[in-house]
Amino acid sequence: MILKTVPYTRMLRLEVAAFAEDVIYVIKKNDPELLNIDKVYNLLVAQQPNINLLTEEYGSHPVTQLIIPVRRKFIRYVRSIVYRMGLVVFEDASNFSTDVLEAQAVTKDYLYRLDRCRSERERIGRVTGFLQTIDDNTEINAAFTKFQLMGDVELLRNAHSTLKSLLSRRMQSISENPHINMRELTGPVIKALKNMFKQVEIAVLINDGPEYEDLFYQLDQTIVDFRNMVNRRLLYNKRKREAKKAIEKLEKAEAEESVKGNKVDTIEPVKTTEVEKPEEIVPDESDPKTTADVSAPPVSNKKIEKKENIADNVESGLNPKRGDPTLSDKSSTTNKNNNKSN
Repeated sequence: MILKTVPYTRMLRLEVAAFAEDVIYVIKKNDPELLNIDKVYNLLVAQQPNINLLTEEYGSHPVTQLIIPVRRKFIRYVRSIVYRMGLVVFEDASNFSTDVLEAQAVTKDYLYRLDRCRSERERIGRVTGFLQTIDDNTEINAAFTKFQLMGDVELLRNAHSTLKSLLSRRMQSISENPHINMRELTGPVIKALKNMFKQVEIAVLINDGPEYEDLFYQLDQTIVDFRNMVNRRLLYNKRKREAKKAIEKLEKAEAEESVKGNKVDTIEPVKTTEVEKPEEIVPDESDPKTTADVSAPPVSNKKIEKKENIADNVESGLNPKRGDPTLSDKSSTTNKNNNKSN
């Protein structure tokens, strides 16, 4: 009797941990010492620290929730200093005072567009330079005091120090977390599970008894349940990917159709050339062949030629339909003779 297998390589770390815990529970319930499988079972239980590490989740750090409001205050104080410095420059626009220009230069160098910095460290570094300049340069310090900006500077200093302390606290806490590769955790657990299943198969072959068969079927059912769970997840992900590809393909086709439609709309209309009207035939009163009503519509050349041919036949005595006068005379004489004989 052989137990069914599980796709270990397709299992997530949480699935591996849950599977190991269920196997330990099933074997423990059936008393491994009585079944003489306690040695291999103890090796599986010894992997409990790795199983616990697999179940740990490291999401958003709790200190991050404290950093968010402090960061907002930090940016707000920076904007307040930049705005009030702009008002001072606006009021002193015509005087061009030296202290105003120096204070504006320092503010613009360190605080202008600070919220657009990509990293937190860059923001903190620029504000650190700004505060250090105010502390070291007495003229700049006197200028900010004169313009009543030192209150905002002190608020920025407090927010700056609080933000630095929270960031260092979070970094220290994250560094204490164990950084172990997933394969280093799942490898020993999977090896212990495989050894446990082999021991159960050997125990069922060597020993006869209903307790071994019960353990075998319970483990087999546990394996089937987890295998079905993994297969359902894989099938769901496959369908999700196929649906995403189908949507992308449809959007691409619609985009191509819209591009083609735009090209059709931008085609210049074909220029239509005016068709020249045929010249009207002016009738000649002296010529009976071409006499016609002036108000009549113009006649094509083929119709005119046909009418001329009919007129020539009439003048020459020909039959308009047959064109030979002798034939018409012969036919008339034969008709008279037939009538006399009758």
